[in-house]
Amino acid sequence: MVSVLIILTLSPVRGPGPRASRIDAIGETWGKRAIHSQRAKVAVLIDGQNENAAATKEACLDHDLISWDLPSSKDQKFSQAKAMAYAFERAATLDFDWVLWGNDHTFLIVHRLLSYLDNKLDHTKLMYVGSRLYGPCCGVFNSGAAGFLLSKPAINLLTTQWRDPKNVACDLNNKRNHIAVCLKLFDIVPLDTRDDQGLERFHIYGPIRLATGAIDHWYLTKKLRLTHPNSPLSKDEGETYQALKFNLSKVSPSVISFHYVSGHEALLLDSLIHNSHPNISPPYSDKADALASLWPKQPHLGGYAHPFPSRSKIRSSLVVHLLDSIRLGGD
Repeated sequence: MVSVLIILTLSPVRGPGPRASRIDAIGETWGKRAIHSQRAKVAVLIDGQNENAAATKEACLDHDLISWDLPSSKDQKFSQAKAMAYAFERAATLDFDWVLWGNDHTFLIVHRLLSYLDNKLDHTKLMYVGSRLYGPCCGVFNSGAAGFLLSKPAINLLTTQWRDPKNVACDLNNKRNHIAVCLKLFDIVPLDTRDDQGLERFHIYGPIRLATGAIDHWYLTKKLRLTHPNSPLSKDEGETYQALKFNLSKVSPSVISFHYVSGHEALLLDSLIHNSHPNISPPYSDKADALASLWPKQPHLGGYAHPFPSRSKIRSSLVVHLLDSIRLGGD
């Protein structure tokens, strides 16, 4: 059985509330499950220039999460590239088979993550795994929001290249640097992580938006260009556009991650998936009204998250169906 170090960087989407509240919720939910598995640890990157470091550290301490202080910088603006370089250098010195990169809005189903790593992937090979997208920055890459994984050999290769870059694509001083471009030089490309039905395991949206098909045009474009790099995508394409939107909204029963999940939503979602909520028990097929009353509302929802669609029976039923399909024991 493999081990994984989960690294959480500062999310570009701030709020609701202080970052410490989201770290606290992670510690109460999937972070606790990671630690209890005895095969995973969670390390939180802390940027004293862009957050209340003391509060975030306290939240980490309360839940046995690791806290790593990022080096101070003359540039007050937070740099994901520099944070990643620092974190991966530290990770390279530790005894883990995999490293997962996410942020404080990433929600993980740890049981499924570990099962997927055990049964589907080979940690001894050079691997780069997550939710594939296509962008002008770097061709095919994995979303950081959904959480992506690197095997230890890939981490070692990447950090070696950063220390002594033989190509500008791996030079951290290059403003266009991206790990996907560097890794591609060594024939390491993002793996297709969809299940046997072609459904995504790693997601950049939360369950409400996915169940109701509320996904963005930019996401559809980046997914379409995985197979059609030069193809434009117009909202005027009617059935073609709606079909693509429908297919990309589908969630694998073996889903591993969601994103845009705030602290309040994480607490509820974790209890629903693990059949442990004190006031509602599965199956959820006839409990839309109860779920609507429990689901967080603004201002307690994460950035870009949607509320429970209580005014629409059709959309509510879609959410309920999704929750039943992804809960442990329900797939």
